[in-house]
Amino acid sequence: MVQVSYDVNKFKEIIQNFIAGTKSETLLMMDDLGQMCVTAVKPKTPKGVGSGGGLMGSIYAKRVGAEVWVSAPKDYAQGVEEGTKPHSVDPEDLIPWVRIKIDGNKDMDDAERTAKSIANYIGKWGTQAQPYMMPGCEEAFSLWKFKYGA
Repeated sequence: MVQVSYDVNKFKEIIQNFIAGTKSETLLMMDDLGQMCVTAVKPKTPKGVGSGGGLMGSIYAKRVGAEVWVSAPKDYAQGVEEGTKPHSVDPEDLIPWVRIKIDGNKDMDDAERTAKSIANYIGKWGTQAQPYMMPGCEEAFSLWKFKYGA
């Protein structure tokens, strides 16, 4: 899982405008930050081989106390965001990805050989970071601050 959290207490100058109003206005402003983050993160998320239900489909925002959490709860989300150290990967797990992303659904023997090569590479070098969560949330936070007068 990868998660970004914004503590409302860290941007009190914005909140003061809303606290003068109602608590519901403050909560709506927090919810808006979460939705803006989700909207900015999704297009930056590396595309998998599914129909959108993978990493991109897992991204959500929620308000927890005085914080707004933006999360991607997939077990591989942090590895995509930050990259990984060398680790073991079963080539069988890579075959569906290889067949769609690399081989264009060519024959199974080619996909198996390619998957084995990729698994060996990951075992030796790990994977490169493909940041999506932090860049998306930083972009959204800048827009949010502008929108709310910071």
